[in-house]
This record gives sequence, structure tokens and C-alpha cells, in this order.
Amino acid sequence: MTSLRAKFHFVSDSLDAKTTIVKVLTIQLQGEDTIFQFPKEYQRKEDHPKLFDTSVVKNVVKSMKTRGKFRNIWVSLADELKDQYLDEEGNVCFDGIYLDEAPVNPNPALPKFSQSEPVENKSIHSVVKDMILDKFSGKNQNAKVFLNLFVQECNRLKIENTRFPEVLRRFLEGPALDWFLAFLKTCRRKVHGVK
Repeated sequence: MTSLRAKFHFVSDSLDAKTTIVKVLTIQLQGEDTIFQFPKEYQRKEDHPKLFDTSVVKNVVKSMKTRGKFRNIWVSLADELKDQYLDEEGNVCFDGIYLDEAPVNPNPALPKFSQSEPVENKSIHSVVKDMILDKFSGKNQNAKVFLNLFVQECNRLKIENTRFPEVLRRFLEGPALDWFLAFLKTCRRKVHGVK
């Protein structure tokens, strides 16, 4: 006999300016097309202690240290989890509260940002504040991974390619920043014909 499984959608989000938390947004039973979403007030770890105590979810939480990440994870619904996420007839609920169907969204992990001002008119400082990215020093992560994340963030915020260097400089520190500034000087000399 196979156990009942459900797919849970987790995202890393901000609690405040310095704290990143992992939330569970949706549940979908195996073999079902319908996805149900948890109300905003029931998405935190404290609301789902049995789920967050499973080894699979503990590993998910460990892997989601930075904001903006998401994971879809299958979890076997043991008896204590069945009681929390299903009623006696097998309908999806959460502690007796029936959940709403999630709206169909091709990419639910990406938040919808309203931009009152076009990015090209924003100052670099305000553009940098909107980006979800850690500073790069060369010690904390792979350069290729960092640059891929940087380009994704720039594309998400619709930053023009011509502004990439000045934005990138704000996310570099230590030896990486020293190298970048030297590289910019070299490039400017070549453009202006100085040897």
C-alpha cells in the first residue's frame, strides 16, 4: 500500500530588513490537479510544526538561506500530517479550515512588484535596495553563480544593460571590488585611446 503524498510549495521571504524566513504557500495532493493555498496568516513555520519537523522540510529550510528562493517538495502524509491537512473524507484543509484554490500563476515564486517610477529614472541607491542579492567578495560564493543571479535580478527589475556596471559595483566588496575598479579603468583607457 502506497502512502498518500502531497506537494508543498515553500518560499524564502523577509520578516524584516535582516531576517529571512521560509513559508509554506500551497499544498497539492499527488494525482490531483487542484492546488490549494494557505491563508497568509497560516504560512509560517510556527503554524506547521509537524511539517517543519520532517527531515525533508528541514533540509529544504537549510537550503533556502537567501530571499526569493522557492522549492516544491513531495512529503508523505503520515497520520499526524493527515490529521492536520485533510478532513475525515480526504478533502484538503488546514486544522479544520478549508483552503481556497490557488489562482493559476505560471511562476508563483516571483513576487509582483509595482513600479511607480520607471527604473531608468530611479537613483542607483533605490534600484540596489530593490534587488535581492548578497554582496560578493570572492570568498562567499562562486563568481559565475553570483553573476548569473545578478543578471537575473537586473532583468527582473528591468535595469538597462548600460547601468549594469554602476549597479554591479554596489554589490562587490574586498578583492572583487578592487579587481572590478581596475578593470573599469583599463576599459575606459582603451575606449578613449589612452595606453
